[in-house]
Amino acid sequence: MSGQIADVIRTALECDGITVAYQPICDLGGNHHVAWWEALARCDAPGELAVDPIRIVNVARRHGLLDELTRQVLDHAFATIADVRELAGPARAGRGFTINLEASQLHHWGAALDSVVERSRDSGIDVMVEITERGLDAWTPAHRAVTERLREAGISLAIDDFGTGYAALGSLFHAPVDTIKIDRSMAASLSDPRQRILLERIITTLHELDFSLVVEGVDSASDLDQLMALGVEFVQGHLLSEPMTHDAVLAWARRAGTSPHDATFQPQGGWSVPLTGSARSANPLVLTWRERARLVREGDANCADAPTGDPAVISAAVLDAILHGSFDGVVLCDRLTGEYLEVSDSFCELTGYARSEILGRTSIDLKIVVPDGALLQPGALRNTIVSRDGTQRTVEFTHQSLAGEFDVVIIREVNDPVTE
Repeated sequence: MSGQIADVIRTALECDGITVAYQPICDLGGNHHVAWWEALARCDAPGELAVDPIRIVNVARRHGLLDELTRQVLDHAFATIADVRELAGPARAGRGFTINLEASQLHHWGAALDSVVERSRDSGIDVMVEITERGLDAWTPAHRAVTERLREAGISLAIDDFGTGYAALGSLFHAPVDTIKIDRSMAASLSDPRQRILLERIITTLHELDFSLVVEGVDSASDLDQLMALGVEFVQGHLLSEPMTHDAVLAWARRAGTSPHDATFQPQGGWSVPLTGSARSANPLVLTWRERARLVREGDANCADAPTGDPAVISAAVLDAILHGSFDGVVLCDRLTGEYLEVSDSFCELTGYARSEILGRTSIDLKIVVPDGALLQPGALRNTIVSRDGTQRTVEFTHQSLAGEFDVVIIREVNDPVTE
């Protein structure tokens, strides 16, 4: 079977049969917006869902087809990212894509590197070349000259799989690298205090050396929490998104082009907080991870002892207390635009709208809130909620601030519903 798969790979390489999957590298400081897409070579073989990418590279190397593999990945990636930019808009599409090259391809300047530089310049799509850590083991002045030329031409460079044991810290300066991608093995089991201390020291050192950091293989919500607290800028992993086919990426781009909420990659399930105290609150409210990150970094870390009445900050403990009060709906909204970023199931029940119809829109768009203007108490207003079927309910809106940019609005019904 191994020989058959190798034959399938070689045929794909020789006949333009390589496909590409795309995994987003997400910005933790930007609500998990896409920073880059990693372009991953794929080849389907009979009886297997997908061939191991390492096997594709090994076959390409054995038959002298590494540059051909690179060409096919570039063809797919430039075309796909151009489509993503058109559908989602440049601001939401990310800077560009990353591509893995072998150290042997960087020993001398060739047609493949010419193609990377020219196509990036002509398309305006940024490219980051990833070099595996093991590639630095045999680094030479020739490699240094080629990678410096790439960087001068506007191509970023990253060390991939950092921490797998192939190279010492000093080897990071052999190439003009901008970004370090920390291997998943370094970020696994952060519940172990020793593992966390080790990773914290590595992150601090790399930041002091002015490297940008990506942590790979993030599959645990608790690990993501801790990486945010440690100041990691970018993450990649199945928790946010598995590698996506061309069609799946374009479907995402179409959604992202029309809905700000859909332009981000949130962890599967988000941060689920059980809510009690109301018949309508049986289902959990799921907050966006942008706010979870803010709570970890700014709430728990910096503001744990802040007064609960401070309008600029709110700790996780304070938010938890708010969410466990008695209410008939909760929404998280952008204070500047008024857009709903997350809503409780109880709010959907109250208004008669599906969550997907509410997110990214405002109460003005939906015509669901009629201000009465009555000030009940500091921070609380009386309003009327108009549901989809025309039912009107008088409610009390209580606002709690999140880091000066977002509001949690707690909604309590103050009288019996009246239908006109």
